Amino acid sequence: MKLPRKLERLLTVYQNRRYDGDFQAIQQLVEAGTLGHIVRFETNLRPFPPQLKPGAWRETRQPGSGILFDIAPHLIDHALMLFCLPEAVTADVEPSANMPSRTMLSISRFTIQRACAPFFVPASLAAAPRPRFVLLGTLGSFVKQAFDPQEMNLRRGYIPEDKPWGDEPEENWGV
Repeated sequence: MKLPRKLERLLTVYQNRRYDGDFQAIQQLVEAGTLGHIVRFETNLRPFPPQLKPGAWRETRQPGSGILFDIAPHLIDHALMLFCLPEAVTADVEPSANMPSRTMLSISRFTIQRACAPFFVPASLAAAPRPRFVLLGTLGSFVKQAFDPQEMNLRRGYIPEDKPWGDEPEENWGV
């Protein structure tokens, strides 16, 4: 931490999932109090079946690889952005179901206990499609099935010229 101060720079992690359109919509719902007090928040960043990417750092057998270090930081960051600091954190960590050797660690489930907000339980790898977001509140609920389209658009080389980056068909907005 001395180097950033010496260079008068801010050292931070790259939390690009903060800028996904679906997460920003969730933030607006929570901040506006539309759903009341949120009693449960679920999120999922990994579609089923998981698609292996040979050669990707997350698929290698080395320290710091696997879903635990790939997706979990984004999910935890979402919870911290939406709610207060946790009182307690628990996790079930087990060999990754998507690795043939089962040597990679993944989170099957974790919970962040909060005084001012919900339990936070990311969806585990399961043999069924999972919603992207589920928010259960005292005044209503919100479920979004589809993933934000921006990453896939970038991977395919699609750059929208006549509409916003996060533009989605209305049926994917969430209910």
